[in-house]
Amino acid sequence: MKMFKIADHAITVANADAELKRYASLVIGLKNTEDSVVKYIQHLWSNRYGFKSDSDTKNILNLRLM
Repeated sequence: MKMFKIADHAITVANADAELKRYASLVIGLKNTEDSVVKYIQHLWSNRYGFKSDSDTKNILNLRLM
């Protein structure tokens, strides 16, 4: 909860705890089991960096996480 209060962008999925959603700046997807977070990251990166495919995003995610 504390990170949500201080984050510039606090994002959660729709089936998150009601108290957590209260602090969210954006609610995405329907459930945490629908890859909503990955889809949101892909959407952001495709708009920002021009990535078009899942493999582009997966390659960048792998580089960032290593």
